[in-house]
Amino acid sequence: MIRTSPRSRSGYISLLADVLVLLADVTLLPAGAIRPDLLAALLLALAILPLLLPHPGLALSLALSRLLPLSLFFLVHFEPPYVSNLFQDRCREHRLHPVRGMKPKHVWAAAATASFLGWRAIRRHRRDIELTDRVALITGGTRGLGLYLARELARQGCKLVICARDEEELACARQDLEPRGARLLAVRCDVGVPEDVQSLVAQANARFGQIDILINNAGIIQVGPLATMTVDDFAQAMATNFWGGVHTTLAVLPQMRARKSGRIVNITSIGGQVPVPHLLPYDCAKFAAQGFSEGLHAELAADGIVVTTVVPGLMRTGGPRHAFYKGARTEEHAWFAAADSMPITSMSAVSAARRIVLACRRGESQLTLTWQAKLLRLVHALLPGMTTELLGQVSRLLPGSSGPSPRLALRGATVEQAG
Repeated sequence: MIRTSPRSRSGYISLLADVLVLLADVTLLPAGAIRPDLLAALLLALAILPLLLPHPGLALSLALSRLLPLSLFFLVHFEPPYVSNLFQDRCREHRLHPVRGMKPKHVWAAAATASFLGWRAIRRHRRDIELTDRVALITGGTRGLGLYLARELARQGCKLVICARDEEELACARQDLEPRGARLLAVRCDVGVPEDVQSLVAQANARFGQIDILINNAGIIQVGPLATMTVDDFAQAMATNFWGGVHTTLAVLPQMRARKSGRIVNITSIGGQVPVPHLLPYDCAKFAAQGFSEGLHAELAADGIVVTTVVPGLMRTGGPRHAFYKGARTEEHAWFAAADSMPITSMSAVSAARRIVLACRRGESQLTLTWQAKLLRLVHALLPGMTTELLGQVSRLLPGSSGPSPRLALRGATVEQAG
């Protein structure tokens, strides 16, 4: 419990009141009236100065962010009349007349809001890093979102390490990235196998000396009703979508901890927060990956390592061609590809990659992509029961488990050729 003398407390409130009145004077309010909305807007503008003028505005915003949070303490700790009388005295001294209904708590609320935003701006400014010559390891970096992330990081000057299970895909990715000027190491690796991951990290260290950025992007997706899924489907989804990220993270952590710096970006999914029908193995693995990523952020904060959890909605990355389909495969592929390719329901891969790289550079803890995913996430958080009931109705509209060999999984490219 913080204890201060009455004199120091009175002096602090007097100083804060003088600061607030001075800010009101600067705004040149008509008839000398203080309006809470305009004062809040002024404090907000001061709080976000570091975003516009990082060096001149940083000191001012820092001062506000240190001073104004204490106002919440005084608001709760002192009797409201005491605070109110002091504030009214300052207004009279400066010949200002608060508008009817204005209370000090309005000012404190505005100050607290500006303080929080200023704190976020300062923290973002401090976390921001330059990407040139950083070494970035991207799992699943040969196609889809992973390849777009590799292109964007190469454009910003990063050295790249990409991995995948398919040698042919690695060769194609190399042909795509090297003409763009990428300094590249491409390694065959199954992230679900710990020995493969250890070899990957060792090769990356031998080539570039260290790993500064880890992007856990590798993943698989099985589309179909639960009746067609087996235990192996769940195990495969967990091996890649969850354990793959765990293996790579644990492999790079020792060097990041030794340097007291590093960035880890975990690509999860809106399916890791809201159970999307006909994607149950994928949903389960992404729920686990989401918990791992958020817990990792808290665990590593003291080590100087920043973990960013990315929650994408649908993106136009060509994913339906590489997904595995069960049950009525042609119909399952049709609805999944339609949702993935329509601009109104999905985000371009280029835009997604740029926003993810920006979040990595800034050290953002959370990033949700697409307004649809943000809305679905909000609704589910507020009304989880209603959301699951609605998703149950959506599931009834999707294809059933009929079809030849319904438990046989076929890749999307094969389904397209057969159709």
